[in-house]
Amino acid sequence: LDFGAASSLIFNACLDFGAACLPLAAIKTSIPTIIQHANVTVREFGLKILTELCRALGTKAPLQDVLDKLKPAQISQLDKLLEMQPTPEAPRVGLRSSNLSNSAALSKGDALSALAGQAKILEAERFANRPAVNIFVKLSATDYSTRLLLPKWSEKVAALDILLECGGEQPFKLEQPSSSVNYVPLIGEMKKLLGHTHFAVASKAMQVLSMLAEGVGRELYPNLRPLLTNLLQLSKDKKLVKAVASCVDVF
Repeated sequence: LDFGAASSLIFNACLDFGAACLPLAAIKTSIPTIIQHANVTVREFGLKILTELCRALGTKAPLQDVLDKLKPAQISQLDKLLEMQPTPEAPRVGLRSSNLSNSAALSKGDALSALAGQAKILEAERFANRPAVNIFVKLSATDYSTRLLLPKWSEKVAALDILLECGGEQPFKLEQPSSSVNYVPLIGEMKKLLGHTHFAVASKAMQVLSMLAEGVGRELYPNLRPLLTNLLQLSKDKKLVKAVASCVDVF
């Protein structure tokens, strides 16, 4: 990929058609790679694109996760550009479907709505394309089982942290139950840990159950919902109220 040509194309599209008319969520996703590029020209284009997005949105807030990756000098340069020109110019070309006379008035609200909607679509597509995780294959390469059997509560919490890490990125996407993927024994282990005397162990076990409910879904509900009675009893403990609420919400 020629980042120089690509970043130049995106920037000129912002000027030609107005950033509000472009696929904002996709552009936002690509900006961190552009502004951190080794080529200074590419980085400059990245900053210019980011500036156009800020102008189109009328605020930097929706781009905060991108701004957090900027260097102080880049942030200072961005602020100066926005101070000099806080609003976008009229598109040089525009789209036939756009009313150019109303473009400036509508662009901020339209852009914010478009960014939110496109981000949801991109996230859904990315989730659909992600491979499901087989946590049992990952666990087999760890000392999870050994640490879980140790008597100290801190070791059990550490073991459960390993299990959660094996679940991969969030939102979780785990393999569906099958002849080789059996969650029942694992759920049984978590049920026992719900009764542990230390609240940290019980709380962590709830996080694991939440991961299973989210990552597997309805196929596992018949095995998880019988635990609701246990969870409701644990809600009497002030230290576990939030953990119980989060877990029950996923069920």
